[in-house]
Amino acid sequence: MTGKRRILNFEEISIKGETKYGITTISRQHRNITEKIQEAEVIVVGGAAGMTEAAGYSSYQSDANFLKYFGKFADKYDIKNIFEGFYYPFSSKEERWAFLATDIKFIYDAKPSGPYLDLL
Repeated sequence: MTGKRRILNFEEISIKGETKYGITTISRQHRNITEKIQEAEVIVVGGAAGMTEAAGYSSYQSDANFLKYFGKFADKYDIKNIFEGFYYPFSSKEERWAFLATDIKFIYDAKPSGPYLDLL
């Protein structure tokens, strides 16, 4: 594919007019998606917390990584995990930004692993 790139959305690759979860629809959708992938010059994967969890970095647990980076927040504010920290009602903007800056540092220091490396 050359020139202008086209982004396909789910509606373009789903089969219309059939039962949403019928066997025929699923197998036709699978073929359709497979063809689109084979024709693609580039594939962009959107992943969120699930990929991060699979790579071993949890936003929902109080594990060693959390305590290494966010231990002071855990001690001072009784925050149990990164997710909870995002919604914590810090008393000042500076405290909130200190938490966010710590999260940026945590992400920056994280070693690529698991599903992220599988995408290469």
